[in-house]
Amino acid sequence: MVTLQGDPNWADTLPVVLIGMCVAFEPDIGTSAAELVLGETIILPGQYFVIYRIAMEDFPVLHHEPVIGMLAVHGDFPKLGEYSLPASYVRNVQSAGARVVPILPGESLDYYKRLFSQLNGLFIPGGPGKPTGHQKEVTKTASYFYKWAIEAFNCGQPKYWPIWGTCLGFQILATITSNSDCLMKCHCQAGSYSATLKVDPSRSRLLSSLSPEILTAITSECICPHVHAYCLSLETFYRSHLNDFYVLLASNKDRNGLEYVVGLEARDHPIFALMSHQEKVCHTWNPRYQFDRSENAVRLSQELMNFFVRECCRNDNKFGDWRTLAENCISGYRSTFMHPHDGSLDEYYFFEQSS
Repeated sequence: MVTLQGDPNWADTLPVVLIGMCVAFEPDIGTSAAELVLGETIILPGQYFVIYRIAMEDFPVLHHEPVIGMLAVHGDFPKLGEYSLPASYVRNVQSAGARVVPILPGESLDYYKRLFSQLNGLFIPGGPGKPTGHQKEVTKTASYFYKWAIEAFNCGQPKYWPIWGTCLGFQILATITSNSDCLMKCHCQAGSYSATLKVDPSRSRLLSSLSPEILTAITSECICPHVHAYCLSLETFYRSHLNDFYVLLASNKDRNGLEYVVGLEARDHPIFALMSHQEKVCHTWNPRYQFDRSENAVRLSQELMNFFVRECCRNDNKFGDWRTLAENCISGYRSTFMHPHDGSLDEYYFFEQSS
């Protein structure tokens, strides 16, 4: 176990994740790559080679009925419920063909392990506060699934278990990976922005899944909604060695010219993170925010979630029976119309911790 450093209020611990990227070995004649175990050092006569883990492209789509866990977070309306999920995230995922199961922080490890074996992936949504402060229990819960997803991918019989983070979810993934409070205050007015791509799209699973017109629109049109107070600067991204684990996909600048990361993709694992709120384009109607809702903004929102849901079809996890799935599915919860509370036309799901 390690303790996150950098925030005096952070007192919780997270599981240490050891990620072996490759192994060096000297192969003997007749030794095949299939006989070599990732993470072991094998000393044999001959020339040095580097063996990489199985490629993500080698995992086929196994079905078309994914069930994705969505982690509830501390919200802006504690009187309505300790944890919440904006319905915009739920509908964004459902519109791409997946069902959603809410996951509450602060539950037992056995409960989370059981869900990990039943779900096809995890979505970590946005929310107020910092991963190491207001949302520290959420971060701790996310760290379990992060650890198990990496372990499942790295084992002798790899399992593909994708994770997606939006805004706070992005920040939580960066915090867990770096084992530090790597965020800083930034000055970004809520609205829609363009992004600067930092990688050849052909080198990214996420970007290469987007249509050419949308890739062009990302850099030339303001179609990416942003609502956040904290960010991961480019300087901190490299100083924290997050570039060892993630490919930097895109960046933006705040009002003071600070360049910060808006898109990440793990190099060797199906983990993806965006600071932009694409779910807001189609599913959030709040007079406080003026987001671009053009055709390209809508297409980007849908293409991103189509990609993630398709990724979640690459493992064959499932609930034991239809009734168990029904008991866990968010469809069994009633959403709250938020107009009396914040003047919007949005809906939220509210939850209380069971224990």
